[in-house]
Amino acid sequence: MPHHNWFKVFKSSLAADCSAFFFDEPFENINFVFLSLTPTLKLGLCLGPEALTNLYIGRIMEYSVINRIDAKQPCDYHILGIFNDKKTNHIKTVVDKDINENIVNSIKNAEFKGEIGTHQIFHNAKSRIIVFGLGDKKKYSPSSLTKSIFSIIKKVSEINTKNILLDINNLSLGNDEITIRTIIIGAETALYNFSLKKDENKTSLKKCILLMKKASNKNKYNGFAKAAKSISNGISKAKDLGNTPPNICTPTFLSNEAKKLK
Repeated sequence: MPHHNWFKVFKSSLAADCSAFFFDEPFENINFVFLSLTPTLKLGLCLGPEALTNLYIGRIMEYSVINRIDAKQPCDYHILGIFNDKKTNHIKTVVDKDINENIVNSIKNAEFKGEIGTHQIFHNAKSRIIVFGLGDKKKYSPSSLTKSIFSIIKKVSEINTKNILLDINNLSLGNDEITIRTIIIGAETALYNFSLKKDENKTSLKKCILLMKKASNKNKYNGFAKAAKSISNGISKAKDLGNTPPNICTPTFLSNEAKKLK
């Protein structure tokens, strides 16, 4: 069977009837198999590539948990969440005095209200701070936290930055493992792109440091982060399989993808 770098299936006016997926981007070393005359395709059915296609194999984004700010681990932005009750006591001890005053003034002037999906950036010569909304504290839940994290990571991914420090001391859901898992899954969801689609908006974001004062046992808490990352990879892999066109995602293809999970 000959190899093709790309293909299109068409035949005069019958092209509109073809339900096959058309590739616009080149695919190297793919062996396509065609059968003739099927009930749905009068011009032949493409069973998809015989060669393996690399789907989601794990994002480069790294996560770690620390219990105090370390000057040896510089970050481009320090990110903190604020509920719509507008309380900022947790911020005073971790940001410079002038930035804290700017944040308080922004809240007083109703420029920042702490609603989910909102954020503001503050900076001086020493640091750059991003505050983002957590919504109603009385309705705080894994779902609302996921939405908040998704929103802010989506925004940060559009900035030319590599390392971020996310303060999670006021983001607790009552269970540290669930809190870390929810944050990482929300972040990875925001960064997800279908692997077979050309990524025109590739983010430069590479590392996220989670700041949690109670995380004295680094091995334990970094274990939580590692497990959460693995779950996120599995979710992204499932999304990729769901998004893969049926003429590629054949039983053989699924079988080969399953073998990679060993």
